[in-house]
Amino acid sequence: KPWTVEEVTKLLDREVDKGNFCFVEPEDKKNKKNTIAIIANAIFDVPILRALAMNARAAHFLVQNIARWSLSYSQPTWELQLRDWTPSLVFKVVGQIFTSTPIVKLNHEERCRVAASTFRVLKETKEYETKVPEFIGLRDTEIPVAESLLNFNLAHWDSDPYLLCDKTFAVSVTPAMSVVLYSMMGIPASMMSGMRSHHSIELVSLFAYRQCILKIMDNFAAAQQAHRRHDDDDDEKNMDDHEDDGLMQLGKSLGKLRLVHLREQIQNPDQSDPDIWVDEDQMLMIPRINGDDKVLVNGQESGFADIIAPYMLLQVRPIPKRFNTPKTDEMDIDLDMELRNCGLSNEDNKGTLLLRGLVQMWQGKLNRTNINQIYAMKKTSTISQPSTPPSENLQDMGPSVVSCDDDDYYGYDNLE
Repeated sequence: KPWTVEEVTKLLDREVDKGNFCFVEPEDKKNKKNTIAIIANAIFDVPILRALAMNARAAHFLVQNIARWSLSYSQPTWELQLRDWTPSLVFKVVGQIFTSTPIVKLNHEERCRVAASTFRVLKETKEYETKVPEFIGLRDTEIPVAESLLNFNLAHWDSDPYLLCDKTFAVSVTPAMSVVLYSMMGIPASMMSGMRSHHSIELVSLFAYRQCILKIMDNFAAAQQAHRRHDDDDDEKNMDDHEDDGLMQLGKSLGKLRLVHLREQIQNPDQSDPDIWVDEDQMLMIPRINGDDKVLVNGQESGFADIIAPYMLLQVRPIPKRFNTPKTDEMDIDLDMELRNCGLSNEDNKGTLLLRGLVQMWQGKLNRTNINQIYAMKKTSTISQPSTPPSENLQDMGPSVVSCDDDDYYGYDNLE
């Protein structure tokens, strides 16, 4: 059962009674009660802290760290203070979860494989089916670690499995374990902070990142299946060697996957208009990222698309909450405007220049020698890369239209 404000309030009360909270005297019962209530509500007001607080183990670590850090309380209110501490709190709590579970025994590539295989199981789980998908890409000793990250919602009667009451999926994941899964992949807390002003961008960037993970896992599954079909006559040793090589390559592919954040705004020369389309005597600027193993978070730092992921551009449109109105999946979208916002169209409906440049970038083929040949259709325009190297223009943060809901923090159907 997920924890609520009441359970977290009890933990806070216990820490105050121990004298671990500065500026809160246990003997001052009125001030103590009010302060504890403020802190508890402030925790649940930040989406990612709420996600952690709903898990018993994570809630204990969270409250203990807040108590220890109360000595450095410097903001006017606890709400502002917790928002200021959020990235550090998440990093600390996740680290404590790692060290208190078998995750601590895994290296980075093994953690990536465990997290990715768990993501795939969640995707493959069908609504109202009692069959649990198989974990792939894991050694036998790693499967229990992956299983510990999930909730299994099955019971058995006369050997026939059935779903527990009010459950629609055989396996599900809690918000706290979602944070752990992304952390195992190398996503830092600063990219999952859930701050109000950037919340939707964070959600969609995690969605795009997870889609890249699933694509890598699907490719691995297809390769393994093809090998089994063609090598049925291999002896057991050769099959074991091939499996080890496959797991090693899978770990390396997942380990190279990165979520990067644009540090500086990419602007077209001599043009104040944020629209990316330029005159024929000017150049079109795109970030220099080669390969298909990076998800680029643009946010407000570029004139096209909020998220650039391999073969995918995403534009964020959060749905405003309407009080006393039933939740609906319908939303009015001006598709022509969204295409322009993603840089795929202009007034003349000629939007292939940027798209072709991005495809070449994802394929690792974008360079100064072939740009003019690739875009001969627009002879007087070229695509220029920033003169600074990627490390100076982009900050490595770790390893269509999308709507988001604060309560659906990581985009799973089977999120509890």
